[in-house]
Amino acid sequence: MGFSLAEIGRMFAKGGALQLDRQELLRKADQLDNKISQLSAMRDGFRHAAVCPEPSHLECLKFNGILATANRRLRLLNKNN
Repeated sequence: MGFSLAEIGRMFAKGGALQLDRQELLRKADQLDNKISQLSAMRDGFRHAAVCPEPSHLECLKFNGILATANRRLRLLNKNN
């Protein structure tokens, strides 16, 4: 998600002048947006699980929805890798 040393090295032209690949910066920003979305969903799920009024989380419609969404995302990740 961040930049590797090789990627950082490519940001500098001979002589040390900064040479940024704007498309690569946009790709990295998109990756960050994806990760922020994933982490926000996890946070929201944890917060809900902590205060869920159902006796069992498996009886909770919202928690089951969270599990279904996580399962779909996992299948997409596995399919794309």
